[in-house]
Amino acid sequence: MDFRSILKSRWFLPLGKLLVFALLVWGMWKTIRGAASDLSVTDWTLRPAWLFAAGGCYLLGLVPAGLFWRHVLRTMGQAAGVWESLRAYIIGHLGKYVPGKALVVILRTGLIRSHRVDTSLAAVSVFYETFCLMTAGMLTAILVLLVWHPEQRILILISVALLAAVGLPALPPVFKRLVRFTAKVKTHPEAMIHVQRLNFRTFAVGQLAMLLAWLLMGLSLLATLRAIDLPPDISATSSTTASTAASLPTPQWSDLPVCMASIALAVVAGFLSMIPGGLGVRDLILGQLLAPRFGQAPALLSSVLLRLTWLVAELLISAILYIVKPASAKTPFETHL
Repeated sequence: MDFRSILKSRWFLPLGKLLVFALLVWGMWKTIRGAASDLSVTDWTLRPAWLFAAGGCYLLGLVPAGLFWRHVLRTMGQAAGVWESLRAYIIGHLGKYVPGKALVVILRTGLIRSHRVDTSLAAVSVFYETFCLMTAGMLTAILVLLVWHPEQRILILISVALLAAVGLPALPPVFKRLVRFTAKVKTHPEAMIHVQRLNFRTFAVGQLAMLLAWLLMGLSLLATLRAIDLPPDISATSSTTASTAASLPTPQWSDLPVCMASIALAVVAGFLSMIPGGLGVRDLILGQLLAPRFGQAPALLSSVLLRLTWLVAELLISAILYIVKPASAKTPFETHL
């Protein structure tokens, strides 16, 4: 039996979907187990209302990003609907908990492809949306660090380096050159005609949409900080002296810019590290930026709690979105599930 006959066999696709599901479960279990271990390191209480707000802000932050992804698809001539685009975008986020990040592309393109959306162009759009999201995050982080934390010179330099890594590919002329050399386009040359429609107007729309996304994710981090209630004796150990610990500030609206910069830098660094969910990398950066103001313990707990909150929010909304779709609108990716 040759490779093509294997691909066409009736058991290949269901087996592939089972493997994808197994990888998702494994990746998310590792995230949950690591978070549970970290959360048990100290005594603390939780304010549930703020945690629900954190999850809600995060999910709202996915909407402008998902709508921009649809805008990219439609710019390239693909008739993607609002509902199916948001659905594929949000469910696709679960793929980031699997090493390599490739499952994000597989899930999104698989859920969006149809007779109206070409698979190759859907994959191209995923990369462009991601570059624009990361670029807006790094621009936000650099601006906030320069204004609020100019002493964090190492983080500023890291942010500039990360901006170069994700920002250059987001520029339409550079992105088109990169796409031109991919295997998909070489075997599907007519796709390049559609990719050529991406321009600086598309890039500008992306930066505005992603700025709103990062604003909402910054609000999610701020709400997570408000959800944590530490006893005074533990708070005292999170600063250099007990007197400073007694005056550890409660997170306020004025802390939103720092929260935006912190989460943007943490997410981008975690993404480029290729570690599932940015595990460890996010915690290190959030601790570096949040600890000087809120204390070491709140910084650590907020990082771990935020990761867990986002995962639970993604799982819940993804389950709902997957179930509620009418059977008549199923994509080819789902017909064998």
